[in-house]
Amino acid sequence: MSNTSVIFVLGCYRSGTSLVSSILAKLGVDFGQQLYPSSSHNPNGYFESEQINHFNTQLIEKAGFTLAKPGHPQEISRIIQEKPIEFLNREWINELCIKCVI
Repeated sequence: MSNTSVIFVLGCYRSGTSLVSSILAKLGVDFGQQLYPSSSHNPNGYFESEQINHFNTQLIEKAGFTLAKPGHPQEISRIIQEKPIEFLNREWINELCIKCVI
């Protein structure tokens, strides 16, 4: 069995998630095939999964914040630690983790 890691790049609007993801992609991280396409705002592409982006939005909103005002990362981390099963019990994330373990 190979040693595989799962990498999530999460953040609010205009926080550099596309830049970080593009650097990781150039270093060999595979972000999958269902990525946001390039646009006039980001002609090189976003390197971000629509599913992970949706998860990111739900995570911030579940913590009581918005993408425009996402709150402190420690507060979001606290929410995840209090109710981790709510965030991990998603069919697509379970499938992703299973693929990484196998």
